[in-house]
Amino acid sequence: MSKAEQMYLGRWARVSGLVVVTLLMGACTPNLKHNFKVSQESVAVEALQAPEAVEALDVAEPDPVGAEAQYRFAVALLKANANDPAAQKWLERAAMQGQGDAAYILGEQQVELGRQIDWYSMAAAVGQVDAQYALGDAYLNGRGTAIEPAWGLSWLERAARAGHSKAQFSMGVAMATGMTGAPQREEGLVWLLIAQKNGFEHAAPVISTLKARLKKSVFVQSNKRAKAWTKEPAEDAENKALVRFVQYALGRMGFNAGLADGLSGDRTQLAVQAFRKAQGLGKGGIDGVMVDILRERLAVFKR
Repeated sequence: MSKAEQMYLGRWARVSGLVVVTLLMGACTPNLKHNFKVSQESVAVEALQAPEAVEALDVAEPDPVGAEAQYRFAVALLKANANDPAAQKWLERAAMQGQGDAAYILGEQQVELGRQIDWYSMAAAVGQVDAQYALGDAYLNGRGTAIEPAWGLSWLERAARAGHSKAQFSMGVAMATGMTGAPQREEGLVWLLIAQKNGFEHAAPVISTLKARLKKSVFVQSNKRAKAWTKEPAEDAENKALVRFVQYALGRMGFNAGLADGLSGDRTQLAVQAFRKAQGLGKGGIDGVMVDILRERLAVFKR
């Protein structure tokens, strides 16, 4: 189990957000409102749409054992009858055992926003990319939870690095506008270009606006980086997103962790140790206790 899974799986009722930026977005903003219908990009939806889902009804065990079998059995039931109460039971069993797609589908089914966050948090913690995007979007907008921009950005970054085009667009806008710290326009442009490369059509007008504010050489270099970009391993993405959040939070509290770039250099490590000492946490690195304290401290600034 990865560091992020260990840190967050047990605390899935709390995970942050990010206010969707209107600056630079212009006319595309209305199209960015999160749609709570099941995403067509989701592996979970692909399973629901697959012909073998119906066939599975003939071969699935009456009482399937194991999270994956329970999830697929639930998918088969949903394919045959979208309102089958038994499917809910099997989805819940699978989700509680760490099946991310099951937890994501349960989140999409909820009417009450707080319950959506509960299931999205569970799914996101085990790497379900659509859930990571939905969670980041929720914390960004305060939808079903408190607004926590930096924490929301950390979940969007996980999804963006996994190849989620909407998350890449949101990441680009957040970075370019300095939503969580000093604006990083070049970094933001790279993410916007990556989103466009991955087919997110609303990226084009924002790229044009940003391009007009940057030197031609910067745009050329950003374009090269975007073309060379590939999906990153989940653990690497989680670590970078977590480090960026910690850098930002420490900076807000007067600990010089350097630029919030997701790279843990000497300055960041010294700031982490200084904060831990000030809080009586003892020696160590970034862990769940430290992250919880940082989130609580950031919340104080908004009161």
